[in-house]
Amino acid sequence: MRKKSQKNPKKIPKFGIFTPAGGLEFGISNKGIISLGITLLLGGIIIEIGVGIALITYLLNQNNFGIKQSNESYVAAESGIEDAILRVINDNFTTGSIVTIDLTNASADVRICEDTIGGSENGCGATAAPGKTEIISVGTSQLRKRKIVAVLNIDSETKKVSLESISETSF
Repeated sequence: MRKKSQKNPKKIPKFGIFTPAGGLEFGISNKGIISLGITLLLGGIIIEIGVGIALITYLLNQNNFGIKQSNESYVAAESGIEDAILRVINDNFTTGSIVTIDLTNASADVRICEDTIGGSENGCGATAAPGKTEIISVGTSQLRKRKIVAVLNIDSETKKVSLESISETSF
């Protein structure tokens, strides 16, 4: 009878440099390869999440900053209207001239047009209106602009000044 050939089992390389018997073995270990890939994958995901959060925070701050600038320009335009009403009451203005009012973070360019309404950006109004005074105030805060127009009635006999209308208009 023939002897069955016994196959010598291949030696499986030991991982690490210490063998169970306590001796040293030199070889290449494959254990770290998988953990390196997982570490890089998780690190990439964490970095992407961080960049996404930073981008969302930046965009929200920009939006809030724009709203703040818009509000500052509106307040500047309102301040210009208030100042112009005082100038009209005190009769301390020149028709059609532009007065600039500087505030902390904004400014207002104010034009007072006497006896005309429907003023354009370049001058006083197109429609004659005796007894009416139009005030055009443009508030500016950095890149934001807001425009407010007020119409006053002035009684020719008593010189009483009353506010007919005030509204924000587009450019």
